[in-house]
Amino acid sequence: MVTVKWYSKPCFKTSIFLGITYGLISLIRPTNGLIVIVFLLWNTDNLLLLKERFRFLLKHYVNLIAIFLLVCLIWLPQLCYWKYVTGNWWFYSYGNEGFFFSNPQILNVLFGFRKGWFIYTPLMFFACFGFVLLYKYYQKLFWNMFLFFLINIYFISSWYCWWYGGSFGQRPFIDSYPIMAFPLTALVSFVLQRKKIVKSILLSFAVLLIVFNLFQNKKYFNMAIHYDSMTRESFFITLFKIEPTEEYADKLQSPDYENARKGLPERKIKYKKEQFFIDVFKDKKNK
Repeated sequence: MVTVKWYSKPCFKTSIFLGITYGLISLIRPTNGLIVIVFLLWNTDNLLLLKERFRFLLKHYVNLIAIFLLVCLIWLPQLCYWKYVTGNWWFYSYGNEGFFFSNPQILNVLFGFRKGWFIYTPLMFFACFGFVLLYKYYQKLFWNMFLFFLINIYFISSWYCWWYGGSFGQRPFIDSYPIMAFPLTALVSFVLQRKKIVKSILLSFAVLLIVFNLFQNKKYFNMAIHYDSMTRESFFITLFKIEPTEEYADKLQSPDYENARKGLPERKIKYKKEQFFIDVFKDKKNK
């Protein structure tokens, strides 16, 4: 918790650690730079504290400059590489792929059967309820994390390929799990203070969700959950099955990458069943 140490005693040493940390976080995935929201609003829950935070940051502007310079230093090798390869200091490597901020696919990202976060990682659905408890008992931790949570969902949902290619579930949320650990902990703490019977039921349900998540991972490796072509029908056909079936393969639907790149509604593209069994064969052969 370098941020906690920095606010309790801002110094050059802590600023170096913060700069290196934020530099690496943003270099791995530039949109992860949104984490700066948590840093700037740490332990603030009203306008008075927000004004005090602004004055505090101005007072320690030298350390903020040090953090910024360290972030730039971490990015420098990448910038030099782009300059060497392309002739430009900044190079957008995604070509014609980008964001559509006017059309975020929030419902698909959270609840869609192709890659829905809450469908394939259901425990996170209940972790979100922890924000209510953060607001009730730990408001100074609530606002910065909840604001980051909302903006992060918006950015993730606005990417043209909101299902993020071939993967299990919504992989772009993995980077934000350290933040989600706070509302999840608040929820667990609340549950542990309930009566024994209530606590046992809720904890058993949480364990069941974790087991179901692991079961779905096994299904994914067996291709009973497809890496990018799942539908509601295919999901329920293999809901409790570990291996794919022909009926399941018949209900798959390929994503429309071409229209997605243009920000247009997806067309229904039938997944080629014969291609599916070729993929299954290749997958088993690789294993």
